[in-house]
Amino acid sequence: MREGIIGGGAAGMMCAATINENNPAAEVFLIEKNDSLGNKVIISGGGRCNVTTGIEEVKPVLKKAFSGELWECPNYY
Repeated sequence: MREGIIGGGAAGMMCAATINENNPAAEVFLIEKNDSLGNKVIISGGGRCNVTTGIEEVKPVLKKAFSGELWECPNYY
């Protein structure tokens, strides 16, 4: 069996893992426009929320998200 999944985010990766878990012989292809899979999952604050919408520079977001500073910003209320 060959399966193609469009989108390498959380849902796409879970879909691929589920297919592989249920049928280890299956060939699963993740099609993603970004350079790597799960970019938003990685910077989502350890599962707290997805803060990537409309934000172009990742480094400042990461610094604030992990220090707790992001949650004090009025734009996120």
